[in-house]
Formats: sequence, C-alpha cells, structure tokens
Amino acid sequence: MYIWLQNFEQMKKIFFLLTLGLFAFQSNAQSKVGSIDIDFIISKMPELKPVKDSLAAFGYKLDEQLNEKMESYRTKLQTYNDAIDAQSMTEEQMVEKQNEIFALEDEIQKFRQNGITMIQLREDELKRPMYSKIAVALEKVATENKYTQVISTDSGLVFIDPEYDLTIPVMKQMGLPVED
Repeated sequence: MYIWLQNFEQMKKIFFLLTLGLFAFQSNAQSKVGSIDIDFIISKMPELKPVKDSLAAFGYKLDEQLNEKMESYRTKLQTYNDAIDAQSMTEEQMVEKQNEIFALEDEIQKFRQNGITMIQLREDELKRPMYSKIAVALEKVATENKYTQVISTDSGLVFIDPEYDLTIPVMKQMGLPVED
C-alpha cells in the first residue's frame, strides 16, 4: 500500500506540473503586451509647435490680466496706507478699505489657481487631435502585430523590453522622423 501511495503522490505532482505548464502556455499564447511612450511621440510631432505657441499666447493674456489685478491691488493698498498716514479716514472707512483689499487678495489668489487649471484644460484641448492621431496609428500597429494590451510608459514602468516597445513603429506609421 505504501508503494501505491508513493506512486499516487508522484502522479499528483506530475499532473500538477503539467496543468501549470499548460495554463502558463495558454495564458502566454493569448496575450501580448507592448508599451508606448506617448510623450516622446508628441515631442516629435510637428503639430506641437502651434500648440506651444497657442499656450504661450494664452498664458501671456492670463499674465496681463493678473498684472492688472496686481496693479489695482497695489494702488488700493497705497491709497489706504497714505490715508492712514494722513489720518484722513474714519474707523468705518478703514474697515471698508481693508475689506476691499482682502477681497482683492482673495480674487488674485483664485485667479492664479484658476489660471493654472485653465492652461491645463487648454493644453488638453489643443493636444486632443494629436492623441487621436497617435491612437489611430497605435491601433493599426497593435492589430498588425497582434498585441492584446499596450501600456503607456508614462505610468511609471520600471522595465521595458525594447522588443515590445511600440513607440518607434507608431512613429513610423504616423510618418514622423525616427532617429536610430
């Protein structure tokens, strides 16, 4: 009986290893994962220059608006300080002017925060056609090479086998210059 039990244990191990090997083979055969560096591709696209120019112009307009608010703030603050030095305001007027100055400070702070968000939204809006163009080329390259999944390197990958990096094939598909 001991021999039969020993053979059963060996057969169980063999069956387990065969099942594990078959599962590993099957899962490997079903998926092929590649990677792509979207930021690198965008940096090589000729459409990027007009996007950068437009963002710079938009940022300049926001800076002008901020400078106007800052100048208004400085003027109100100087007027307030001059009135205090000359002792030409009542207590009530001082409180009113202080509230105006504090409100303007809050407005400037909100404008700065909103400005950053507005620039990010504008950048996303302007780059959307570029991302669409990359998506079309990526879909074609991935389909032709039978990739089931493609991971963006922007997501913090630690290791990428160059054999599975689709950045260059996608750039070639888009007609972008590729440096070897």
